[in-house]
Amino acid sequence: MHSSVNLYGTTGLASGFTLQLHREAFPLYYGSCPQVDHHLADYEISKEEKLSWVWGMVPEASMEESKKIVSAIEHYTGVGYSDIHNDRENAREEIESILRVLDSPYVPVYKGDIHRGLSFSLAADLANVLSNSKGVWQEPGITSCSSNIEVAKKFASQDKWGLVLTCRNNKSVIPIKHMSVHSHEDEVLSPGNTRDIK
Repeated sequence: MHSSVNLYGTTGLASGFTLQLHREAFPLYYGSCPQVDHHLADYEISKEEKLSWVWGMVPEASMEESKKIVSAIEHYTGVGYSDIHNDRENAREEIESILRVLDSPYVPVYKGDIHRGLSFSLAADLANVLSNSKGVWQEPGITSCSSNIEVAKKFASQDKWGLVLTCRNNKSVIPIKHMSVHSHEDEVLSPGNTRDIK
């Protein structure tokens, strides 16, 4: 699946970019999942509520597996983002846990605009990314975006050079604000290139 993306940042606006969110990453029921245009809660819910939500979304998960899923999502939204996003070997178990949620036909899909903020310390790094992407943005693993462009702008401004990718009318990410340890980030998740994990 390809969605149109506008590229913002110190380089100005560049249109015609494509954000590849990997429809192939989703099972055959893609498109039949419930869709929502809002987050499921305006705050991080309690640990017990998180477990209850996971049981509803992944009914075949045992209590122990549900706890691992909750822990993996909390770790990803906290300090574990880099290892999980970059598909590192030490994060395999957590990646597989998060994919249990992303693979569920019961999890609602967020429909609406999503934004990803990126920052670079060197202009050459930003230029390299833009020239090598050939108009398609791909992520190596489970990826988070925000439904709030202001959050993406904050991420883009963390270094000297920044840009914000905006995917209009997205229908392929999972809203996880209610599960995130940083619920103010209005986070949504996409599986990225992690579908080959068994």
